[in-house]
Amino acid sequence: MATNETMRRAKGGKKDEFYTQYLTIKDEMIHHKDEFKGSIVACPCDDYDLSNFCKFFEDVKEEWGIKKLIFTSYPSGKYRIVDNQGVTDGELEGDGDYQSDEVQELIKEADIIATNPPFSLFKEFIIWVVNSGKKFCILGRGESIFVKEIFEFYKKNLIWYGKIRNVGMMFQVPNDYNSDKIVNGKKVCKVTCSWWTNFGDGQEKEQPFDTGVSYNSNNYRKYDNFDAIHVKSRNEIPMDYDGLIGAPSSYLDFRDDDVFEIVGLLNHYKESNEEKGWFIGEERWIKKGDKMVISKGPVLDGKAVFGRILIKRK
Repeated sequence: MATNETMRRAKGGKKDEFYTQYLTIKDEMIHHKDEFKGSIVACPCDDYDLSNFCKFFEDVKEEWGIKKLIFTSYPSGKYRIVDNQGVTDGELEGDGDYQSDEVQELIKEADIIATNPPFSLFKEFIIWVVNSGKKFCILGRGESIFVKEIFEFYKKNLIWYGKIRNVGMMFQVPNDYNSDKIVNGKKVCKVTCSWWTNFGDGQEKEQPFDTGVSYNSNNYRKYDNFDAIHVKSRNEIPMDYDGLIGAPSSYLDFRDDDVFEIVGLLNHYKESNEEKGWFIGEERWIKKGDKMVISKGPVLDGKAVFGRILIKRK
């Protein structure tokens, strides 16, 4: 559970003040317009004076037939309610932690959660929102799929990618943030992110997945410590290989369950749980900077490589 102290660390120490651009929100939400009709929408991480989530949903409330909007903000403890009676602004007794009792009470009637939670608390937030049973559409880092709990939800088809996934998105950041890029007088930085949702019936398959590539033992190597072939890019996945394939996470952008089974994750975890799809390899000593360390994640030619999605042809 995210406490006020962990929220403060995320907000300050980890520089989590990333403000989502208006068009970033619009470009995703427009695909889900019908989901919002007659709904109550809560944005539990959004200051209505700053957040483009608040601005966007206030703009489309009437057109999309949204019944009510609830915005709460950490750490200011402010809230705003927008309904057919007008706009009500107020202050909470606490600082607006989304898991506090008063925020939970305020948003319990919501049908949909839509926000960009602090990146460092994305795991805690998505566990909370999935367990809430509400519909949601939230923004998170692209590599979040390698978080064990998130992958487990994904494999169980409790969450999936939105329409826009694994792309570089621009965020407004505080003036003291380490970025040299300025847009419209505001400091910004680019982060690879994906929208995560449970709208609809699952991630839609746009077309059958087929790279047209055949397996050749000269072109693919197995990991030093795990019985699977390493594939550098999505477009190099061999369609006729019967063993385990370590594919990049970009495969999930075009996943085709009619062709490949998602077996699990091969990553740098401390332990494995094959039932849940968490795999590690045999221990190997690798060089990390000036030191030698033990790695259980995928190792290729004595070097650690980034986590892989394990897939197998059906």
